[in-house]
Amino acid sequence: HPDTLGSMGNLAYYLQAQGNHKAAEPLCREVLEGFREVLGERHPDTLNQLANLADVLRSRGALQEARAAVGTALEGFRENFGEFHFRVLKCRAIQAHIHLADPATAAEGRAAMQAAVTEDTGTGGLITAGDAGLQPLPPLPLHDGGIAPLVCA
Repeated sequence: HPDTLGSMGNLAYYLQAQGNHKAAEPLCREVLEGFREVLGERHPDTLNQLANLADVLRSRGALQEARAAVGTALEGFRENFGEFHFRVLKCRAIQAHIHLADPATAAEGRAAMQAAVTEDTGTGGLITAGDAGLQPLPPLPLHDGGIAPLVCA
């Protein structure tokens, strides 16, 4: 059930926020597969969980897989909501975090984070300059109004 999956996603977020990335990753993957089965590949909650997984992967150093995951989520959110929706901006922040985690692309990450902060007009300030660090970002609401994290995470 989507509510159960959302609760599991919240648990994965809190595991990651506590630094337990090893436990968060399989749970994120399980939640993602559940959302794919129940809601479909392009549903906002599925895309949200894909973005969550991208951040967990970033935390674990799997930057190539993280880039692919957040790229897919970003593309889906843009199709669903347009360029300046808060989920698009949060995915852009996740992309910036991934770049920041890679010394070869850190400068690009700082520029991308600044752009996301500057363009954050629709989230009530959920993206802040402090998000340029590598900590998970706060949870965002599920498409149906429940709460599930979009961690940057």
